[in-house]
Amino acid sequence: MGGGPVTVALCGDVMLGRGIDQILPHPGDPALREGGMADARGYVALAEAAHGPLPALPVGFDWPWGEALAVLDAAAPA
Repeated sequence: MGGGPVTVALCGDVMLGRGIDQILPHPGDPALREGGMADARGYVALAEAAHGPLPALPVGFDWPWGEALAVLDAAAPA
């Protein structure tokens, strides 16, 4: 292995993943097996109640990343 520096860029929140999946072009099964929420679309409704309506659905694959993609591009991690 090389001895050069390694850049690790972490971004996001795994808990949001099921809600985000529901607004993308090919959502998976929304059924959840957890105590707080039975349907992942409920997370979408909570987000809209807190922050206003989402753009037209489905959103593009880059939309959930917001400004993070530009920040990662600027940092140019390898």
